[in-house]
This record gives sequence, structure tokens and C-alpha cells, in this order.
Amino acid sequence: MATVTISNRFKYEKGIGTIDFSSDTFKAILMVSGFTFDPDSHGTYSDVSGSEVANGNGYTSGGATLSVSSAWVQDNTGDQATITWSNVTWTASGGPIPDFDAAIIYDDSHANDVIVGCIALDSTVSLSAGSGFQLQNIGYDAE
Repeated sequence: MATVTISNRFKYEKGIGTIDFSSDTFKAILMVSGFTFDPDSHGTYSDVSGSEVANGNGYTSGGATLSVSSAWVQDNTGDQATITWSNVTWTASGGPIPDFDAAIIYDDSHANDVIVGCIALDSTVSLSAGSGFQLQNIGYDAE
């Protein structure tokens, strides 16, 4: 099971009201194998872009745009509210996509491209030409 870590910068920006889930554009990027997310110092896209998978062979730097698949839902049993984005898929073409073991979600509409958080995968993913990877059940739980 993947491990999700929310950035401290996101918590701050959400608290002061600069993140708008109803109108902002969120993106997912893949991080090279061996990347270690630090919720204290990795607060914006520019903080992690040097460890993003290289552009090409089916991967575009800056990531894939996420679309909301389920708007905010109140969960009284779990005492939280949840927003869910649609699954996103990368398919290697013309060569392999470099190995990766994490994905970052960030707010591309924010002036500083604030990182929501990191999804650390269970293992390193290798994509040869013609193979694909889908990031599923992407969401944020506000507690």
C-alpha cells in the first residue's frame, strides 16, 4: 500500500485560504527512483523539479492534469471530508520512462505551484516502451 505524506506548505496555504479545490488545476508528476520527500522543505514544484522523471518517451515534464472525479464528500463515519481525482495513466512510447517510486500532487494554479503531497509507491516502477502505469484512487482527506 502506498504511503501518502502531505506537505506542511500545503497545510499552511490551505489554512490561509490560497488553495481553491473548486477552481484550481492540480497535476501529478513522477519522481525518479530514490527520491525522498521531505514535508518540511518540499513545499513547491521548484523544490522537487530536479528529481522529476525526465521529459520524453510518453512522459511530459510538469505532469499530468488531474480532473475531479468526486467533488467534496462529507464522511461523518470517518470524521473527514474527501475530494477524489480521476486516475491518471502514463504509457511509455519510443523508449522507456525512467524508473520512479513516487508521485507528487501539486496545485498548478497557485503562484508558487504548492505541493499537496507525495505518494510513495510500494516499489520501483520500470516502464519499457508500450507498458503503462496508472495512479489510482487519488484523493485528499481533510480531517
